[in-house]
Order: sequence, then C-alpha cells, then structure tokens
Amino acid sequence: MEIDMDKNTHIKSYIKFLLAVVILWFLLATQAKAQRYIAGFEAVEFRAGIVEVSGVTANLGFSKYTSAKNRLLFDIDYLQRDYSYDAMKISLRQFTVSAGKNYLLYSDHTKVFFASVGSNLLLGYELINDGNKLLPDGAIILSENKFIYGLTINFEMEYYFDDNKIIIGGVRQRAMLGSTVTPFHTQFFIGFKYIINNK
Repeated sequence: MEIDMDKNTHIKSYIKFLLAVVILWFLLATQAKAQRYIAGFEAVEFRAGIVEVSGVTANLGFSKYTSAKNRLLFDIDYLQRDYSYDAMKISLRQFTVSAGKNYLLYSDHTKVFFASVGSNLLLGYELINDGNKLLPDGAIILSENKFIYGLTINFEMEYYFDDNKIIIGGVRQRAMLGSTVTPFHTQFFIGFKYIINNK
C-alpha cells in the first residue's frame, strides 16, 4: 500500500514537472513567435486553387514586409476558365503580372495566425481557345485575344507552423477591365510561403 502511494506521488510530481515544462516552452515560444511581420523580411510564395466552378489558377509571388506590418506583393499569375459550348469546352487563359499591398487586419496573441486584406494591379494577356477562332461546327469566336489590365481585391490568411514556413489560403476577386469575355473571376486558393531572411 505504501508503494502505491509512493508511485502516485511520483506520478503527480512527474505530471507537475511536465506541466511546468510545457508552460515554460509556451512562454518562450510565444516570445520567439512574436518576431514576425518584421520590416525587411522577404518571402517567396506559391498558390494554387480554383476559379469559380470550372477553372484553375496558379501563382508564384514575392512579398516584402514593411514597417507598418503590411506586405508589398509581386506576383506572376496563371488563370484558366473553361466554358461549355455544345459538347466541347472553350478555354480562356490569362497570364498576368501584378503588384500590390496587403494590410494586416488581425493576428492572434501567439503570432501564429494572421489575416490581411489588400489589392493588386494587374497587366497581362488573355488567350481564348488557344488562339483558334474557328470551331468544328463552323462557328466563329468573336472575342479577341488581347492585352488586359485590371485589379484584384485580396483576403488572405496565414498560419505559421515554423518561423519561416507558412501555410496560406484565401480568396481573390479579379476584375480584368480589358477582357472581351467577362471582367470578373473569383479565385479560391491555398499555398505555401517561405521567409527567406528572418534572421
């Protein structure tokens, strides 16, 4: 009976010790994680996602953090949306470059989760049906391949699972005012960001 009580005492002491270690680790980790969104930090980013129901998007970007805890963004973007015509699909492809800024909306007290909103200006080229205007049934596509311009409104969330590795996700509303098909596309994406100089 005394042995059982000793074992219970040791178990309780062990649990208290582990709890103290966890609390200490949490406090230290919180202090370390507070060193985020620092001016001058730079990151490379990759996003992939869907456009409405029948499209895809991919994005390669670079961001730089500013002194106001915001981010400057520079992106290369690919968007494809397929439209149904009889039994075939007609593709719209947009190749764009963009620059903009995201403004920090929220961060939790551990500096692990962030949310931001912003906008980008875009310039690029729109290609319809890979440049083929004549369809198999003899119909002709009237929309033209052309240079396009516009902007996006961005909402983005970030989750830091390491000091320089971040999962990102969000939505972008694109308005391409030069498009001859439709100016608006909604992009839903998920991606990965890597801070390249957080030391």
